[in-house]
Amino acid sequence: MRTPLLALLVLALCALAADQPAEVRISIETYTGQFVDWSGQAEEDGPGVDESTDLTVVFATPENPPEGATASLAVPASLGHGAVLPLTVISVEDAEDGEGIGDDFEGGDVAGEDGDPWVEDVVDVPEGMPEMRIYYGQAAEPHVIQGFEWRMSELTGDPQLKNLLEILEGESNVQGNAYWWPDYEAGQTTNVAPDVQMAGEYALTTSFAGNAKVTVPAGVRALGPFEWLAPALNEPPDWGQPVTLRWRAPAGTRAVAVMVSGQTQEGDDVLWTSVRGEPVTMNGVELTTDQVDTYLAGGWLLPADTTSVTVPGGIFTDCGTMSITLTAWGPGAQNLESTPRAIVQTRSYFNIHVVAQGVG
Repeated sequence: MRTPLLALLVLALCALAADQPAEVRISIETYTGQFVDWSGQAEEDGPGVDESTDLTVVFATPENPPEGATASLAVPASLGHGAVLPLTVISVEDAEDGEGIGDDFEGGDVAGEDGDPWVEDVVDVPEGMPEMRIYYGQAAEPHVIQGFEWRMSELTGDPQLKNLLEILEGESNVQGNAYWWPDYEAGQTTNVAPDVQMAGEYALTTSFAGNAKVTVPAGVRALGPFEWLAPALNEPPDWGQPVTLRWRAPAGTRAVAVMVSGQTQEGDDVLWTSVRGEPVTMNGVELTTDQVDTYLAGGWLLPADTTSVTVPGGIFTDCGTMSITLTAWGPGAQNLESTPRAIVQTRSYFNIHVVAQGVG
């Protein structure tokens, strides 16, 4: 996945509060990105499609390991990266300084001025604070938040989801280090074959925190890409009317989430989420297979056979830039009884990035 690896690493470090066990998380994720320009000013060819299937491994510990500590992960040969992946240690200090990742990230402080890991450059806004308007399900009225200082974790009444969202927001207490694959400076890469066979044993070996194993059953493969069906991407839909988004999810999907976001010319952020009962998004949340089943049953996620959602009209008419994000959670495996815990997860993302469109 093309998400900057440093941002993912900081989130992994944030995932461990001091009373949580060490955890190794093996992720195989397919990412498809489509850039479109609906302003009428784009070159005829326009940007293409970015697609990849990628392997990442994070082993995070709640306490600092001793000097010279090592960790590695034995993996099935089908992944195409050899029998054993050596994991590179990244300390909390290095992650915050933008060091130790390799060529994929050029450094910089991802924490922002106020400690928010998602604060980047924000547009100039007119006098007065901007709004965040969150529409969810088919709710006619949005949940409105004034200003920049807010947390999505505060908008849910589900304790477990609150904790998962706090991890994304960087609000968990951070202690210890993370061990990481890939290390680009060592010549390691994330790429695996699309639809790669994942079955077999994944065995973590450490010199300081114990070992762990998790077995992926036969027949489990990485999720393939979404197939986008409608609306057509050669021209903008009429956002003043209800717009139905249609797709075909990859084989093996267990659940789906949809998020549409945009920014108005005045600097207000607008978001629509497929979550039915609360103004929260699920698209970036790390979930085990058990958690996927739980949130599917509770209405936070859509069933795997869902092929469309309808975005209410009038929400995005004033947004010059937008994005549409589909996330599918697929099969995996977990061993939550061992110390460290071991989790294998699969996901597929489809992102439409609208770099410009007419407003009004």
